[in-house]
Amino acid sequence: MAAAPADLNCTELVGADSKARKYCEYSENAVNCNDKFSSATCLVIYTAAVKVGTSDERNAKCFQNAANQRDEEVVQVAVQTCPKTCGYCCITPAYNCKNKDAVIQLLLYEQNSEVKP
Repeated sequence: MAAAPADLNCTELVGADSKARKYCEYSENAVNCNDKFSSATCLVIYTAAVKVGTSDERNAKCFQNAANQRDEEVVQVAVQTCPKTCGYCCITPAYNCKNKDAVIQLLLYEQNSEVKP
């Protein structure tokens, strides 16, 4: 089972693995919009597109700066240019997902509440 993406925007909690750990996958809302540039251009920039139902990490160029740190400015560039490719449709101004924070908080709470042997 793959780990949840580091950036949980536009993911949904979908179940548990064999050790009862919760995990997230990209939801339909991650890709339910159009890129501002052609798909081909966005793939040149970001090299891979997010796929619904997977938990593979989105391309680091979508959310990390040169120091490999999450950077909100980098996220906003991705949202404004290639939101479908980066799986950020739910945080575009046209969509603005209201429940993403609740999913993230639930996942973090459940991960922190697991009983450790």
